[in-house]
Order: sequence, then C-alpha cells, then structure tokens
Amino acid sequence: MSTPEPAQGMPMPMMGVASGAAVGSFIAEANASGNGGGYRFDPEEIDNVIRQWEQLRDDLEKDLIQVEKVANVDKPAEEPASTMFVGSAGQSGQALLEQTNAMINHCNEYIKALKNAKGVTEATDEQAADDARQSGNGML
Repeated sequence: MSTPEPAQGMPMPMMGVASGAAVGSFIAEANASGNGGGYRFDPEEIDNVIRQWEQLRDDLEKDLIQVEKVANVDKPAEEPASTMFVGSAGQSGQALLEQTNAMINHCNEYIKALKNAKGVTEATDEQAADDARQSGNGML
C-alpha cells in the first residue's frame, strides 16, 4: 500500500502508530481520491481519528517523565566507567527527549490540521445544504 501525499499544508501522519478502522478508511479515501488530492470526511470517522491522535499525544506527554529521567541521568560514582556511561546515556537521552518533543509537536499540528479540515468540510456541507434549499424555493 502506498502512502498518500499530504494535502497542501497538512503534515503526514506517522503511519502505523495510530491504527484502527477509522484510520484505514481515512487512508483508503485518500488513496482513492485520484490526482486531484484531498480527503472525504465522515464526521464520526474524523472525530475518531482526532481522538486517536490526541490519545497518542497524551501518551507521549506521559512518556516525557521517563524520557527526562534518561536525558538527565546522573553518574552513581566519580569513576571512569560511570562518567563514560553518563556521557553515552545522556546523549541518547537528549536525542530521545528531542524526538519525543518533536513527535508531540507533530501530533499537535496534525490534530490542528484535522480539526481545520473538519471545520472546512462542515462549512462546505452547510453551504451546499443552504444552496440546495434556496434553489428548491424552500422545498428542501
């Protein structure tokens, strides 16, 4: 299965992290959208996808407590082996901390993009319904 190209300004999801029927349906719609790009949203599906991304973000934020411990590890004693260990662990921990923060930022941006897209879709649907009512002289 190929990964869909993101719509202009939308970050790519971290494929394989968020899963479930809603995400699969969402991706299938994106793949089927053709050369024009874009997504078709069902309000319940997009709400479910948003909740999954929010849960992922919340889990990553909880992980930060442990990540910060690794990043700020202190040597147990003043001896060469401890100093060498802290040097390696601290560098790895800092990289993990930076990556975790980047993933949280990615989740926040993706959630924001999904909510914006949902708002645009709802506004478009509302406008289409208004247009249909007006063209039907209030018969709809």
